[in-house]
This record gives sequence, structure tokens and C-alpha cells, in this order.
Amino acid sequence: ALCRWQHPKSGVIPPNDFIHLAERGGLIKELTLWVIKEAMRQTRTWYNGGTKVPVATNLSVRNLQNPQLLDKIKGLISTWGITPSSIRFEITESIIMQNPELAMETITELTSMGIKFSIDDFGTGYSSLSYLQRLPVDEIKIDKSFVINMGADENSAKIVRSVIELAHNIGLKVTAEGVENKEVMDKLISLGCDDAQGFYISKPVAHEEIAEWLRKQAIGTN
Repeated sequence: ALCRWQHPKSGVIPPNDFIHLAERGGLIKELTLWVIKEAMRQTRTWYNGGTKVPVATNLSVRNLQNPQLLDKIKGLISTWGITPSSIRFEITESIIMQNPELAMETITELTSMGIKFSIDDFGTGYSSLSYLQRLPVDEIKIDKSFVINMGADENSAKIVRSVIELAHNIGLKVTAEGVENKEVMDKLISLGCDDAQGFYISKPVAHEEIAEWLRKQAIGTN
């Protein structure tokens, strides 16, 4: 679930231009909860129409430090009548390391409900491998800065290969971010990467278009 600000005068404003303002202004907690609520509402709408896909949303450090987070998530799940496994939360290494024990406790409680977790932008932070092994996450998402350069930069390709091997050795799935061409996609397939996202697959689209896009993909694979 990607957040875009539909400004009445400036048009679509990307998250890089307003997320930091929300963080500095103390609004990121409310913004994140709004996105989670909308993701669950849309998930319910898709399910009612026969489209069953999980939806991922980002959690900020302020959300993980919010003692009311668990109750709010439980309330939203109950309100929209969705299964917890249809929701995935993405967190970054930097968020985990700001308060590892608190992050561990909150993530553990949420996963006990059936919610899945991913470590986003992996490779750009300074996480401890001991915490990576202990955290109840099931997926690592390799940052696009490494993936985009795989075709031209052998060092980037080696890093991606090493992350895939590391993750698989400790039982985690791997998603590559920033896949923009067939060359990179083919390389990731040869390395055993589990999933991929990026413009080569699809650019971000409005929620109204998702069901039709999925239908076309299903037809194309049959």
C-alpha cells in the first residue's frame, strides 16, 4: 500500500516529499494507522469481489513504540472482518535497531495473531545478525540500490547473491526491490530469489485497477 498525497493544486505528491514532514510534525503515527485502516478496508472489498491478495503496509518507529498499537490493530481486523494473514507489515533495519527489545516484543505479539512481517530496504541499515535470527519475520526485501545495479556492477550482484543465501539459510524468503528490466529478473531467478517487485512487473497503480491487472496476469499464465 503506497501513500500518495492528492494535492488540490500541486497534483500527486510522492511520499519522499511529505513523509519526513509527517515525521517531524508528529503526524506519522496517525498517517500510518490511516493507511493500515484503508488497506484493510480495501482488502475486505477485494475479498468480497473474489480477489484474495495480501496487502503490505509500512510501520514506523513511532507505531512500534505506541502502547495502543496492538489494540488498534485488533480493532481494525475485527471491524473489517479480515484474516490477520492477509496483512503484512514492513519495517526497516533502522527502526528495529532504535529499540531492539521493544521491537522484538511488539513484532512477536503481532505475529502471534497471524500477521506477517518483512524487513524492508535490507542492506542499507546496520542491523545485528543476532537480532535478524531472533526476530519473528519471514521475509527480507533487498534494497533496490543493490538490485538496480546488478547488471552493470558485479559487487552489487555479489551482495544480492550473499543476502539470498543468508536469508534462505535461516529460513527466510527474499524479495528483490527495484526490478526494472528482464536482465535483472533473469539473474534473480537464477539466484533463487523468491519474489520481485519493480517497474518491470508493474508501476504503482490505483486500487481500482488491481483486480483487473491480476485477472490479466492469471490469463497470461494459463
